[in-house]
Formats: sequence, C-alpha cells, structure tokens
Amino acid sequence: MRFPITSAGLPSSLFRRIALLAVLDPNVVVRTDRAAVSRGAAKEIRGAQATARAFKLLLERTQFAQLVLVDGAVEIVIADPLAPCGWSLFLLLRLTLGCGKIVAIEVVADPAHLHQLRLVVLPSS
Repeated sequence: MRFPITSAGLPSSLFRRIALLAVLDPNVVVRTDRAAVSRGAAKEIRGAQATARAFKLLLERTQFAQLVLVDGAVEIVIADPLAPCGWSLFLLLRLTLGCGKIVAIEVVADPAHLHQLRLVVLPSS
C-alpha cells in the first residue's frame, strides 16, 4: 500500500493523526446532536485516541472542512461542494478549549440550526 509522504517523511495520514492528537486533550469528549446520531454518529466519544479515529473516518468521507468564526468563536464547518444547489453545510464542530488543548467538541448536524448560523470564513493559510 502506498501513502502520500509529507515533508517530515511520514505518511500524510499518520502525520495528520499525530497533529490532531497534539491539540486534543487526553480526556476530550465529543457529543453529537440528535440529527448526527440519526445519521449514524456515536452520541458520545471519549478520549483523544477514539476522537482521532472518529475524525479520521469523517475527514476521509468529506469534501471540505474550513475554519470559521461563529459568534466570535473559532469553529470548523464540514461542507459538501458537490451538493445539487452548490455548497451544502452539513456539520458544525463547536470547539471548547482549555489549557491550550481541545477539551470538548459539539457536533451539530441539525439543518434548522445550521441554516441560522452567521459564519465568517477564516483565511486558510
């Protein structure tokens, strides 16, 4: 099996996992709303390793992830650029930080909630 290689000489998937683990608190908790659970997401995930595995799977299936500001807080949106009517926002990841690490992530998938958001896209570089 071949893996894309990063400048650090590591397979890019491994590099991304290490980078994600570096920003997650070891006791991070991920909670999902009812809409996400109805689509097959776990209601709750605990721990950095389990969270990294779950988000690796999510990011392998998504087309687009972007940092945004929502009510002055940095969040992550997951969108589908191939939706029939153009970009379709289908997940918001609300991050809670503590001591320089992500300590909690709330996954919002409820379409009514997502349509009410006022997002400011942050520069990608």
